[in-house]
Amino acid sequence: MHKVLKAIQAMAQNDQHMASAIRASGDSYYFTYKEHLWVIWKDSNSDKKVLSYLNKVSPKPIDEIMQIYDEHNWLQEDTAANYISTRFEEPEARQLYEQLYAVVKEKASGMDKVFDDILGDIG
Repeated sequence: MHKVLKAIQAMAQNDQHMASAIRASGDSYYFTYKEHLWVIWKDSNSDKKVLSYLNKVSPKPIDEIMQIYDEHNWLQEDTAANYISTRFEEPEARQLYEQLYAVVKEKASGMDKVFDDILGDIG
């Protein structure tokens, strides 16, 4: 499996390292994972998902970046490293992107805390 896909899998399975996730406009979500800033979004022209590592803007607070780059197309930006789901030939690539997207979306909505609270009753 490609290194990027392994990283996506690790982020999706270890969301406790995801300090924050915020919905931007449309179908894009900004999130931090171990202090690294990312945005995951759906391309409106296709079903592909794009994961962008915001390497040059990462030190800024996530809400400040959202104000600057709301509805931004990171594919046209040289400050981001972009990883497009359709780039990978591995059959699990699409599923991994979907899984990470779902985890980030859940965290942004606050539902992860609701589920943790409910599951705490089982313990």
